[in-house]
Amino acid sequence: MPTVNSVLKQLELNDKEIKVYLALIQSGPSSVQNISRVTSISRSTVYQRIENLKKAGLVIFEFGDKGQVVRAIHPDKLKEIIEKRVEESKKLSAEFDSILPELANIYQPTSTKAKILHFEGKDGIQRMIYDYEMEAKSRNLYGYTTIMLDKITGKEFNRKYHKKFYKKGYKDHFLMSDSKGSRAYFTEVKSYWLYKEGRIFVRKLPQSIFNPKVNVSIYDDKYSIALIKKGKPFGVIIQNEEIAQHQLEIFKILWNQSEEI
Repeated sequence: MPTVNSVLKQLELNDKEIKVYLALIQSGPSSVQNISRVTSISRSTVYQRIENLKKAGLVIFEFGDKGQVVRAIHPDKLKEIIEKRVEESKKLSAEFDSILPELANIYQPTSTKAKILHFEGKDGIQRMIYDYEMEAKSRNLYGYTTIMLDKITGKEFNRKYHKKFYKKGYKDHFLMSDSKGSRAYFTEVKSYWLYKEGRIFVRKLPQSIFNPKVNVSIYDDKYSIALIKKGKPFGVIIQNEEIAQHQLEIFKILWNQSEEI
C-alpha cells in the first residue's frame, strides 16, 4: 500500500519538505518559528523548504494580526499537480517518439565512438604532428598537404621532425594540388634527401579537381586535419578505425588518378 510519504516523494519533495507540508496541514497557518519548533528543523532550513513548496504551488504566505504566516494549500492541489504531470508526460512521450528515429540513426555503440583531440596555435599543431612520431604503429603515412603547414609550424621544425620520423623507417605518401604556388615546392621536394631515398612519395592532381585547403594525415586508426581558421592554427585528430579506413580508401582512389611531380 502506498503511504503519504511515498506518494509525496514521487512529486519530488524531499523528507524535510514533506515534514513541513504535513505540519502545515495539521496545524493550519503557522509562523516559520512555530513550524521550526514542531518539526525540529532549523529556521533557516524551514525557510528554504517553504520556498520550494511555494514554487510547487503547495503553500502561500499570508499576513495576519500576528504578522506573516505560512498556509498550506488544500490537498486537492496535489491532485491537480499529478494530473498536470500526467499530461506533460504524455506530451513528452509523443515528442520523444517523433525524435527517436533520428537519435537511433546517429547512435553509435561505445566501442565504435570516435575519440577527438583538439589542438590550437603553433604549439598545438606541433604536438599534433608529434603524435605521428610517438604513436604511429604503421610505417606508412598518407595524406593531402598544402604549403600552409610550413607557415604554421615553420620549416625548421618540419625538417627536424622529418629526421626523427623517417629514421624509424616511416614512409610518407601525400597528394598536392598542381597549382602555381606549389610548383616551386615540388622542385624543393625533389631535391630533398628523403625523396631521393624513396621515403617520401609525392604526387599531384590538377587544381581544377583537387585543391585542398587543409593538411590531412591518415595513419593507423587516426584521421588528422590541420588548418588556419580565422588567422589561427587549428587542428583535430579523430581516432576511429572506420573513419580512418574510409578516408584511406578515398585517398587511394585519388592517388591512383594522380601523376608524379
